[in-house]
Amino acid sequence: MSFDVQVVTTLRILEDTVFSGGSRTAVYRVNTMKATGATRHQEQSWKISADISNQEVTLSPFTASLPGGLLFFEADHAVDLRLNASNATKISGVLALILAGTVSSLFITTSDTATIFRTQIVGGGSVVASIPLP
Repeated sequence: MSFDVQVVTTLRILEDTVFSGGSRTAVYRVNTMKATGATRHQEQSWKISADISNQEVTLSPFTASLPGGLLFFEADHAVDLRLNASNATKISGVLALILAGTVSSLFITTSDTATIFRTQIVGGGSVVASIPLP
């Protein structure tokens, strides 16, 4: 049975005001991503040791041929990530990541601290993003 998933993110930048000591909202944006007709959902948590380099985490049953993916990644310590290949460009210092795209595996490098991380993946549908213009 297919299902829909909607992700809503809010960006709010606050600036201090001179007179009241409070703050005012300088920027407020709401973005959405929606996966429609998704057929697969998976959530997993892992604990990975300290000082691990390029450890592969396969996001099975998700593969590069399964379209319409949303990936949510959260970690309790910053890690370096590579997506889909061990020699892909490194994304450094990641604590959280929300991605619309097709990802079949992660390659994780930890610091000198053991790390607990969670992935949640939705796939098999079609993803549409609404990005408001300034």
